[in-house]
Amino acid sequence: MTFRGLGQGDFKDARIAVGSFDGNAGWERHLAGDELVQIIAGATEFDIIVDDELQTLDLAAGALVVVPKACWHRFRSAAGVTILAATPAGDEPHLFVDDPRDL
Repeated sequence: MTFRGLGQGDFKDARIAVGSFDGNAGWERHLAGDELVQIIAGATEFDIIVDDELQTLDLAAGALVVVPKACWHRFRSAAGVTILAATPAGDEPHLFVDDPRDL
C-alpha cells in the first residue's frame, strides 16, 4: 500500500493523502480526531468497530465515510481501491491481526 501526501491541513494538523492498494490495509485508529475518507475508484469492504461492535460496509466509488476518533477500522479490497483521506496527525501503526480488540 502506497499513499502520496498532498499537503498538511490546518484542521488538527490533518494529512491529506491519496493512495491505491489491493488486499488488506490492516487495522488502524486515530487518537487525535476523526478521519474523512472518500472512495475515488474501485470498491472496498470497510470494517469498523464502534462501541465494541464490528460492522462491515461495502463502499464503492463516490462513497464518503467519517471514521470517528479512536475507532479501529480497516479497508479490504480484492480488486483494488483508490481512496482520498484527511487523517489527523499521529503515527498509528497498521496492525495485521484478526481482531484488534484482542490486543
